[in-house]
Amino acid sequence: DNLRDYAYLTDRVAANPHVQGVAPFVLGQVLVETQPEFGQKRVFAPLVRGVWPQAEATVSALPRSTVLTPNVEESLLLTGESLVLDALNSLASRGRGSVLITGIEERGLSVDLLHTGAAQYRFATELMAGRPVHGAGCTHSATLAGLLCLGADVVSAAEQSKVTTTAAVRTSVRSRTGTRVCFGLPSGDQVG
Repeated sequence: DNLRDYAYLTDRVAANPHVQGVAPFVLGQVLVETQPEFGQKRVFAPLVRGVWPQAEATVSALPRSTVLTPNVEESLLLTGESLVLDALNSLASRGRGSVLITGIEERGLSVDLLHTGAAQYRFATELMAGRPVHGAGCTHSATLAGLLCLGADVVSAAEQSKVTTTAAVRTSVRSRTGTRVCFGLPSGDQVG
């Protein structure tokens, strides 16, 4: 059912002194059918999320994040930019923390770009051939968060997360469906 008179409801909720932010939000399932040039068409039903753009800043974690870690596609979607470097700068200008865009494919390399607010860094490893590995982004973010919790600075943590994730991708396993999956972190002798 559609939310009616959302402006009135938004104002009422925002009037509560315990509410820190409010924005109308919609979550709905849609039907998508692909029409590929080759192969079979696919039909699936993803969920679509939306938030009122004018009020998003009051409910978004972006301004409060320590490190935002979108992959290439997510960074372009979040910003509406068409170039990764523009997306990096756009995201960095919106928050107080650092931005680390992961999974940039560049001339046989897998590149991550980090913007700390003071400087930009580039971390590159050899690009692995084949299909993407499910769980690589989560492995990267979890490793980064763990290293930050242990007291590492953001630059060192981003660099080590890249190395660890590359090792996890290298040691990934193939599922029954053929998808490669990160299955735990590699042992110390497999990292670096």
